[in-house]
Amino acid sequence: MKQLETTFKNIVMILCFIYFGISVLLFVFFLITFLNGGQIFILKRVMPQDGAIAIFKWFSGFMSIITIFGSITSLLSGIALMRSNQKVIVTEAVKETEKKVEEKHENKVDSDVLLPDEKKIIGILENHNGYMTQRDLVIESKLSKVKIHRLLKTLEAKKVISKYAFGMTNRIRLEKKIKE
Repeated sequence: MKQLETTFKNIVMILCFIYFGISVLLFVFFLITFLNGGQIFILKRVMPQDGAIAIFKWFSGFMSIITIFGSITSLLSGIALMRSNQKVIVTEAVKETEKKVEEKHENKVDSDVLLPDEKKIIGILENHNGYMTQRDLVIESKLSKVKIHRLLKTLEAKKVISKYAFGMTNRIRLEKKIKE
């Protein structure tokens, strides 16, 4: 989910909770007015006409019902937005975990794709914790310098190894292992 959409959802969620609080206060005010028989409890004012008091009592009862439904609706929508944001965060975390697992599986190369000499070089590198100089690789594999150079070039093209300059020679690092 984009950052702007998440921010917008968070703002709407906060506004829902604020509206919930305001409508609960209004509900309490209208309910007390209704229970006092239409008298506004803050002003302590008595209306002289019975018709006006009856209308105000009816109005305060109606408004208390409206505000309680509004507060319940805004509370439920705020909770729904909060949960949807949490679900988005959880699904994004799951996707990242799956991506990391896929990357770990990609760190292996199929043995059918490799030549016997390439497998030999990868085996030697695995025995030396994945790091070795090109000179030591020539000595240990008992292959010629040119043959090692060409094999390393093809393995580097397949992204199985990576070469780094290391003085007068190259340092070879194993990037992928052989699938069994």
